[in-house]
Amino acid sequence: MDPHSEQIFKKNDLTQVMMLGAEEHWLLKSSAVTLDKQSRCIAQPRQRGFLHGLTEVWVKSVAQDCSIDNLLVELRILRCVRHVNIVAFYGSTWDGDNSMLLVLEWIPGSNFEEYVKRRRNDGTFSDQVRLLTSRGVRCPIDERRLLVDIVRGMQYLHSQKPAIAHGGLKPSVVLVDDRRTPSFCKLSNFSKSVMIPPQLESTHEVSAAAGHIPLKADIFDFGLIALFAMTSEVPDPSSLDDHLQNACKLGEGEVGCLASIFPISESCLSDAYPNFTDVFSTLNQNLPSESLSQISAFDSEQGFPQDACCNRCCCPKRCWC
Repeated sequence: MDPHSEQIFKKNDLTQVMMLGAEEHWLLKSSAVTLDKQSRCIAQPRQRGFLHGLTEVWVKSVAQDCSIDNLLVELRILRCVRHVNIVAFYGSTWDGDNSMLLVLEWIPGSNFEEYVKRRRNDGTFSDQVRLLTSRGVRCPIDERRLLVDIVRGMQYLHSQKPAIAHGGLKPSVVLVDDRRTPSFCKLSNFSKSVMIPPQLESTHEVSAAAGHIPLKADIFDFGLIALFAMTSEVPDPSSLDDHLQNACKLGEGEVGCLASIFPISESCLSDAYPNFTDVFSTLNQNLPSESLSQISAFDSEQGFPQDACCNRCCCPKRCWC
């Protein structure tokens, strides 16, 4: 991260932020972004728009989505990251009311919470489990594939220098594109994210305005997501033991290969706190080679190496590697 640009964001000086955007080539002309007229008239969790009239984008604004401070935090993070499992940042601009807008990649579909619950309610999940079980195939069902996507995105964030803690990881911020086969997901909503000073990485802790945010909290939050993937119930941390007991009773006949992720969830929710590299290895260690080749093939289609990480993603010129 460039020290000069970091100082600009710490001051929350919008004028200097926009000047930085012009220098780094992510400041867009207001005429470049148009909002979808239909989505203006109805309550939508995400505002859809179009970049240069053709490209679907997600437009985040202070009025609809978050405070200006949170928007600046998200801008500070997204302008410096690029990963296949993180929502892409296209730029920032202003609307007619002089309100700041973030222009992000549009992910068609739903979030992970809605996706999991819908598959449980319409029988898609049970049908897939029954099909794989009857054929004796240990192939990852969709939820497990998506957990791998989440881990890849989080491992990338934690491996940055300085490390980035998401700070708000939960099923609803994981966006699922279910129009592709297989489905894949991307992390979003970085308004609570923090950059960890190198001297504090060993302790995994950093003080922030919102409180004490540790990198370990991301590991814990992933454990909750893995638990949710098994049970389709969003865990309440105050009754975590009950959720773990219910999940422990689920076998392959009920949740397929998701049954084997219980130890991963339990480890993330304990004092062990494995890192995301270890979690990734554990998620894949019991999968057959043909399943892993399918996952690798998906990365190749996206133009990323097998670890789905671009080493030059922090280029201030926003080069597409």
